[in-house]
Amino acid sequence: MTHCADAVRRIIIYELAGRFTPDLPRGGSGRVTAHRSVTYPRRVEILKPPAPLRLPDDARVMFLAGSIELGAAADWQSALITALGDRDLVVLNPRRDEWDASWRQSIDEPRFRGQVEWELDGLDRADVIAMWFESDTKAPITLLELGLHARGGKLVVGCPDGYWRKGNIEVVCARHAIPLAGDWPSFVTAVTRALDGRESVKSVIVRVNERTSQ
Repeated sequence: MTHCADAVRRIIIYELAGRFTPDLPRGGSGRVTAHRSVTYPRRVEILKPPAPLRLPDDARVMFLAGSIELGAAADWQSALITALGDRDLVVLNPRRDEWDASWRQSIDEPRFRGQVEWELDGLDRADVIAMWFESDTKAPITLLELGLHARGGKLVVGCPDGYWRKGNIEVVCARHAIPLAGDWPSFVTAVTRALDGRESVKSVIVRVNERTSQ
């Protein structure tokens, strides 16, 4: 397997085999699990912290906001990248390959502060923010990010049954016309539409609600 990558900046080539194959959630579990052996899209560039966010003004950028739980949550980020297929896209993935849990949660800790500021800058730069809440996680930072960008018009949210604050998410999304998908396939569909530009992000909510209510 040829793999063009370094620790913080990766350009993944479609023809080259990757490391795992996502298994999308079944039924109402709201879980994303993963197995081995995957193929990544051809023209997707994936940036992870602390890679500098020096992006062309015309780059199409998606930020992956959602459950990580210090690495304990399922790797839904890679599953989404695979599901989106072949497209010109820069993906900002805050999920570090090696997270150091010993970092102090303080503005005075340079590495911790750098991670947080990387995420804030990435959220601001993104054209689309794909936000997935794993049903068995708390994801407090993701809730914070939902509040920060609720009025921005670029969020697409997925929240399955079982997430502990789904009701709050439903109310916020309804108030600000944010597309909200209740299962993984609907979430992938909503993100795809937002990236393809066939519809504005806000208009996706109508179609997503139609699908999840069936």
